[in-house]
Amino acid sequence: VLRLRASAAEIHGESLVFEPTYGNLGYWQSANDTAVWTLEVPRGGEFEVWLDWARPGGAGDGPALMEVQVGEPRLKLSVPPTGSWDVYRQERVGRIQLEGGTVQLSMRAFPPLSGAVLDLREVRLVPR
Repeated sequence: VLRLRASAAEIHGESLVFEPTYGNLGYWQSANDTAVWTLEVPRGGEFEVWLDWARPGGAGDGPALMEVQVGEPRLKLSVPPTGSWDVYRQERVGRIQLEGGTVQLSMRAFPPLSGAVLDLREVRLVPR
């Protein structure tokens, strides 16, 4: 299992920051906010993508639209609310094909953004 913790992310953009209280990436609210991890994939193949996130959302709020990218493989995600910035959920959100070796995985939100879209503690890649 490859664990991509928020504390290990390279942070790009106007507003995205690491928040030590929960060990998450927060203030994900600008169109150019991107988190990037460089990782070593021991053996290529298909991986399940799990997220550990919080997102309040209210009545009528739709999911946050995010994208995970490793080179050409892109995974579009629809991330539902968890009910509060203090309530985290861990869930499988999709699958992605990875090559073996050193790769960069990036994650970003789709604009238009109205306020912070989610707090992210970890992306977990589980070999199938």
